[in-house]
Parts: sequence; structure tokens; C-alpha cells
Amino acid sequence: MDVEFVETTPIERGRYTAVTGFAGPGFIANTSLMYVIRRAGFGLRAYLKTPLLPPMMLIVEGQPLHSFRIYGDKGLLMIVSEVLPTSENAWRIGGELFRWLMDKGVSEFIAV
Repeated sequence: MDVEFVETTPIERGRYTAVTGFAGPGFIANTSLMYVIRRAGFGLRAYLKTPLLPPMMLIVEGQPLHSFRIYGDKGLLMIVSEVLPTSENAWRIGGELFRWLMDKGVSEFIAV
């Protein structure tokens, strides 16, 4: 499979709301969502592993981070990405993301 979600901490099936903060003009959505994640102390739960995204890694406080990450706690999953996929790959990644999230029990989606 060319799109794989790697869980760093197991995410059990439950009732979740997903909040997305993807890269865009000014990086407002992902920057504001990362502020909330850090402020609330959400832990990294999973990341996306795929050759469909441009190669990119972030270094935050001396630690490498994947560019497409999922954080969460108590019924809330927050999806953040600093990378811009091509339009061709965005559909494939988006479809797999929503399929994976729905398998986990996400019933509400909020886009920042």
C-alpha cells in the first residue's frame, strides 16, 4: 500500500471528532492547530508514511517530526500537515485518510 498510517500510540476504535489543519496560504490552519495541540498537551498518536508526499521532515526542539501527523486525546483527533501534496496525490491521500479515520470511529470533521 502506498499510503500507510503508522500509529505511535494505539488508537482504539471509539467516538471521535477530527480537526484538520493543513498547509495553505500563510500556514494559518496548521500553525493555529499546532498551538492548540501544544497548549493542551496532546500527544502524537500517528503519522502518515507515503511516497506520495514530497520528502520533508521538521525539526522541533531538536527532534525530527514527520510532516503529516495525527495527535489526539479523549475523543479528539487533530490532523496537521506542513507539506503540500500535488493535486493528483491529494485525492488518494485524502481518500485513505478519511477511510482510516472512519474505521477509527470518527463521526465529525472540523476543518480549520
